[in-house]
Amino acid sequence: MMQLLFLMLSLFSFRPAIDVHGEELQGMVVSIADGDTFSLLTTNQQKVKIRLSGIDAPEKGQDYYRVSKDYLGSLLKGSGNSLRVVCSGKDKYGRFIGEVFTPQGVHINLELVKAGLAWHFVKYSNDAELAAAEEYARKNHLGLWHMADPQAPWDYRQMKKQHKFKISQDRIIKTQDFQLAAVNPG
Repeated sequence: MMQLLFLMLSLFSFRPAIDVHGEELQGMVVSIADGDTFSLLTTNQQKVKIRLSGIDAPEKGQDYYRVSKDYLGSLLKGSGNSLRVVCSGKDKYGRFIGEVFTPQGVHINLELVKAGLAWHFVKYSNDAELAAAEEYARKNHLGLWHMADPQAPWDYRQMKKQHKFKISQDRIIKTQDFQLAAVNPG
């Protein structure tokens, strides 16, 4: 009986996977993770994470993190169920990567860079419009470009990764020292 119930629930709750590249998603924002990532409830009731393509916003712990996150929220506010995402793929975390547009046609990715609240992520994008928007923000000292030398999010992530590795190595050494001291209390 339980197996039959499980089978029926599985059949009724099955939702087909969304084909990613070149596909468009439409829906409403349910939460903002940071300045370049949010969750979308699609019109067919699938909750998906969206990573804005071509840009990289400050990470938690960086200057302008909160400002960037709040600005993304303000840009998406009032889109109702009509936010449009043009997908280009998925990242290693399973997030849909895409360009995001409001019902009024505002290109969210571009607006964040133009306001100086995200970098053009040249490692993954050669978009001339994003490059020009970053240059404009830099020249006009907008957002994070008001600072003398803002740290790019990819550099910040790399620094954190190296720091974690060093802490991990220090713990191993301390553990080994403790074990050696226990064996040779000398």
